[in-house]
Amino acid sequence: DKSVVECVFVELVHDNVIIGCLYRPPDCNVGLFTSFVDSLLSKINRERKKCYIAGDYNIDLLKFDVHQPTADYVNCIFSHAYLPVINKPTRITDYSATLIDNILTNDQLQSSSSSIVLSDISDHFPILFQNSRKLKTVIQQPAKLKRSYTACNRNTFFNKLQHFDWDSIPDDAIN
Repeated sequence: DKSVVECVFVELVHDNVIIGCLYRPPDCNVGLFTSFVDSLLSKINRERKKCYIAGDYNIDLLKFDVHQPTADYVNCIFSHAYLPVINKPTRITDYSATLIDNILTNDQLQSSSSSIVLSDISDHFPILFQNSRKLKTVIQQPAKLKRSYTACNRNTFFNKLQHFDWDSIPDDAIN
């Protein structure tokens, strides 16, 4: 059973901003991922927060007009008033050029820019986004950690416990 998405988010409470990073494995069903994104963006919009979500979506936005699951994904993000800020290929090989990495945002500020860094440090080009939003300076407080106790997460945890090689732990480490 493949994961639909890997993600991490932080909230800048004083600025009413959420910043996230998503990864959709290439063999994951695009429809399931689109449903996840639909739910996620609905929740963020209900909270009336500005949001930036960077990621390797493994959905080629250049194929929205010939691949229905891609068109459904694009329609989903547009329906929540999010726009992708990258519009050129982010992964280029000898045989293909795909736009699978992007930054989505619902913060449509006039003075913003995005870039693709042409570099061979990875098989994907790094992407950047900058806008004129000014963040408030606040006194550093300890981070609040939160766990998601969904049935899927519990099952994954228990499965990993069952398949862990407990014999690999030295005896002197168990005390």
